[in-house]
Amino acid sequence: MKTKIVIQGRLKIFEKIGDREVLLRDTENKVVNAGLNLVLDFLIGSGSPLGIEYLAVGTGTTAAAAANTTLQTEVYRETVGTKSRVGQAITISTTLGTTEGNGNTFTEAGFFGNGASTTPNSGTLINRATFAGVAKTASNQLTFVWTIVASSVN
Repeated sequence: MKTKIVIQGRLKIFEKIGDREVLLRDTENKVVNAGLNLVLDFLIGSGSPLGIEYLAVGTGTTAAAAANTTLQTEVYRETVGTKSRVGQAITISTTLGTTEGNGNTFTEAGFFGNGASTTPNSGTLINRATFAGVAKTASNQLTFVWTIVASSVN
């Protein structure tokens, strides 16, 4: 009997203005080949793969594809805020405060790891999602919450 390992992700984007927080977007995302290769490298002890380190956001609109290695048009990058794991699910949350990433309408996001830095497109792209535009201004905060679940299917 063959067993498949399935890795699925979901991105939720929350906007906070003052004390009010609302869910703006809830979308599936693509775990890209480079991210899967990083997991496989870890399993065989190849290199020293590092986990997710940065959230990158951009203005690209081309649908996410397995072959993606960068965002289409990265415009801002922020260090990951919190990471947690419960069972076979990880949740990663990053907030862009009122002074971060302003003046952009974001339409894509992804997480980078494995040596990523503040330099655009550095490191390994783990996953990518595209979504309807979300404007970032000095009057709002955006919180990106990503959940990635691994499961075994016969």
